[in-house]
Amino acid sequence: MLGFLAAATILAGCADIDPLQPPPPRSGRADFSVLVALGNSLTMGTQNAGIAESRQRHSYAALVARQMGKEVLSSGLTVARRNEFALPGYADPGTPGTLRLESLVPLSIVPVSEPGSGPTNAAYPIAYNNLGIDGANTHELVSVVTSPTNPAFDLVLRGKGTALQLAAGLLPTFVLLWTGNGDVVEAVERGAPMTSPASYREDLERIVTTLQALPTQPGIVAGDIIDVTAIPFVTTVPPYLVNPYTFEPMRNPFTGALIPLIGPDGPLALPGPDTPGDLVTLYGILLMREGYGLPPGFPGANGEALPDTVVVNVAEQEAIRSRVRELNQVLREVAAERGFPVAEVAAALQQAAHEGIPIGGLEYTDEYLFGGTFSLDGMHPSDLGHALVANAFLETINEFYGATIPLVNIGRVLAMEGEAAISK
Repeated sequence: MLGFLAAATILAGCADIDPLQPPPPRSGRADFSVLVALGNSLTMGTQNAGIAESRQRHSYAALVARQMGKEVLSSGLTVARRNEFALPGYADPGTPGTLRLESLVPLSIVPVSEPGSGPTNAAYPIAYNNLGIDGANTHELVSVVTSPTNPAFDLVLRGKGTALQLAAGLLPTFVLLWTGNGDVVEAVERGAPMTSPASYREDLERIVTTLQALPTQPGIVAGDIIDVTAIPFVTTVPPYLVNPYTFEPMRNPFTGALIPLIGPDGPLALPGPDTPGDLVTLYGILLMREGYGLPPGFPGANGEALPDTVVVNVAEQEAIRSRVRELNQVLREVAAERGFPVAEVAAALQQAAHEGIPIGGLEYTDEYLFGGTFSLDGMHPSDLGHALVANAFLETINEFYGATIPLVNIGRVLAMEGEAAISK
């Protein structure tokens, strides 16, 4: 975070940060007249564990729409403007539970004290162009109209139909499709079952078949599925004791060995030179503060192990990674059969994990809080992360469809706030 703020200051003074206006986008073989986005929280623009209009306007889908020359509309609309990019805004600072950084020293991340007042674009008379729904898996995009447990469905769909039905009703000429992450992420978030490859294929083919049968015959670009075992939500908390003041590992005073946390099956597996260890999610921090998972006799220990819902053991990690590979293989097979490209979104974000991303003399990573590419929930990209995703989509669109849409100016995203942060 400190590096992120420093970069904003440095880049703000760079002479080359605000270049001449790029040439207008050219669509090549595609038609961008009516752009629709289908997906889950990543498409909706969820950040910091909540939905907020200001962050929704920086989702990758909204960035792509801007680069195509469209206006992003998020509040107070009463007239249909399907050729622009309307989204279902929710008033800042966001939905209940949205996180905010209270202080760095001591580190304090808390829910906002007063959530936003509610939807900002509920009177829009037709379906929104951004039909990303927080918490949705692929099957729910084709089957759910309203949900008693997930208010995001009502915010986006307003009881008018499924996400696929509303997308088709807009008669899109181009579709951004990024779905599949919601089919695996709950396995790390709460240990929930994952979607089978056969079910994913069935729903994905239904989406693509419905869209390609429209009289507008829209172009499509899809995004691949991220390895959810490699996001800060599950890579930040080590499976061993850490000094809360120095953040250095605590060691057995007699053997010098790391001291493992206690999980549902006993001491957690520690990482070795060539082997992974068990993972603990960010939710585990709250439980550890109450004494869960601390070794017997350790100050504050309550004698209870960390529950399975906050521990992703080595076997579970491999099962999740295997399922991600299987679903991505299905996606690429369907794309090849139906004639649309797949953007390598996962690679764009994984660069932050494996190599770091140099920008303005600083390096951005996927490190929780300080890396700059993920938001406070450790699961959803930050503004910078969304810009990287948007450019992965744009590069693929340009290459496959022969378009010349300018990429998002990453420097401006880092250095400026609000609408001025996005190059057009």
